[in-house]
Amino acid sequence: MPDPFVLAIGLTVVVRLLAAVFAPHASLSVLLTSCFGGTFNILGFTLQMILILILATGYVIADAPVVQRGLRAMAARVHSPTHAGPLVFPIVAVAAWLTWGLGLVVGPLLSREIARRVKVDFAWLVARSYSA
Repeated sequence: MPDPFVLAIGLTVVVRLLAAVFAPHASLSVLLTSCFGGTFNILGFTLQMILILILATGYVIADAPVVQRGLRAMAARVHSPTHAGPLVFPIVAVAAWLTWGLGLVVGPLLSREIARRVKVDFAWLVARSYSA
């Protein structure tokens, strides 16, 4: 199996040759400008796709049975609303330190588990988790 870099170089050469064949009146500078302009125009889309993949990965990790049991065990330790905030903040901070998407998903899941067990303002708890 060839190296991906070799494939990228080969595809670049093929595209350049096709551009020279199908756009014979275009100059080399126009072809190069078009190539590099198109590459950097796609960066916004690329960033959006990366963010989606990070969030999807965070959700998959947070939805794992081991993590769900851990979140339930931590939520079981909360017996009053005053203990909910100090528990949520460091747990979500550590999850966000591991991966940003995991922190974004663990916060609401842990807040939901705590809200099921203790009468607490859910919106306040989620805001506390996102502040981590």
